[in-house]
Amino acid sequence: MIFKPFKGGQATVGYQMHNPTAKILRGNPRQTNRLIQASQFAQPYCAMTLSFEESISPVDEARILDEFVTMVRGGLEADALDVLVVRHTDKKHPTTGKVRPDYHITVVETELRTGKKITIYHYKQDHNLFYAWERMVNNRTRPNRRSVYRSGRGCVLCNIFPFVPTGAGRNPLWLAPNWRSEYSCRHDVSLSFRCS
Repeated sequence: MIFKPFKGGQATVGYQMHNPTAKILRGNPRQTNRLIQASQFAQPYCAMTLSFEESISPVDEARILDEFVTMVRGGLEADALDVLVVRHTDKKHPTTGKVRPDYHITVVETELRTGKKITIYHYKQDHNLFYAWERMVNNRTRPNRRSVYRSGRGCVLCNIFPFVPTGAGRNPLWLAPNWRSEYSCRHDVSLSFRCS
């Protein structure tokens, strides 16, 4: 899986829905479009894509999207943000020929309860969190492949799963196998990056 964020002006709800294979998995495109058009902010929404190499099972799909939406919310209640998730299945893997699904996610950057601006993805603050999550999902869905996490500072952490030392005399990686009990929200993961 590849995670790719876009600036607010590079992807639209219209583009997502224009694709003949578009399937709405979460949210309401009309409501999302109305909120974007009514926004008074310079960047009214955040657009992101999760792109997979091959099709994933419905169970994995639901789990991955649940995790992603929870991470995006960052501790806010479920009704505080408008999130639209649309799946496209029009692309095929160049070598295997299998369908390669893309999940287009649009999040309106307005807190619905207060009307205040909320930044969903700020590169300097959120890069490490989102890309660590990407590697975590890749290691879970593709356990036989080696995964490397590169932080924004050029630090390289190999094999996020399973839990292994990073080298002689160094502390083990901050993500342990029981990460689900230790990291329950965006703040916990961000705090781990600052402390590591």
